[in-house]
Amino acid sequence: MTLKKYLSISLATAANVKEMYGNELVLVTAAGTIIGRLASEDDEGPKLIPDLVSQITSNYASNFNIDVKDLPDNDGYLTLSNARIISANCTVNFDSLVVFYDQIIGITVGIPNNR
Repeated sequence: MTLKKYLSISLATAANVKEMYGNELVLVTAAGTIIGRLASEDDEGPKLIPDLVSQITSNYASNFNIDVKDLPDNDGYLTLSNARIISANCTVNFDSLVVFYDQIIGITVGIPNNR
């Protein structure tokens, strides 16, 4: 596991604990700033994308008889809920969004002031 992945998982998980209520995961990427929460089974609303991504990943491993963890250059992904991408003066909202670790430039947890 890379340091980037370890930090990303740790901060994403921290944003979901009770003491951090109101904070969100903030990712800086080449596409813009992505803000959201780590998708969890406790989320209200659509769960289609997180469930679908999990199933596709399992099918991929099964169909190609491999362990996804052993794929070269595959560090994995985060699935965010209530995500938005902010780029220039444009904001795009998503119920769910998959972000691959290798696309993350920077990460923090906080309460964004651009709501």
